[in-house]
Amino acid sequence: MLFSLMYGKRKMPVMSRRCSEMGNDDAKVLFIEDDDTLAMGTSYALSSEGIDVTRVSDCAGAKTCWRRQGDQFDLVLLDVMLPDGDGFALCEWFKGE
Repeated sequence: MLFSLMYGKRKMPVMSRRCSEMGNDDAKVLFIEDDDTLAMGTSYALSSEGIDVTRVSDCAGAKTCWRRQGDQFDLVLLDVMLPDGDGFALCEWFKGE
């Protein structure tokens, strides 16, 4: 399935396939979400697809986790509004690391 994400005024194509279709059962996602209910449902859905999910609930936790094991993640999925910052600034921080 191919779809586009909007980021500002740029469209970015994104390919979405199951991990099993890619032959990669070891995909790892760093998931940053402060809403527990949303995080539980999303984590469950990702885990059901064979994805290893590491969840943190704020920018500070995300930065700590990234410094310790950032090279192990295939994807960072983050919320825009977090208790100690915003997802856009955190995204820029990740790009700089």
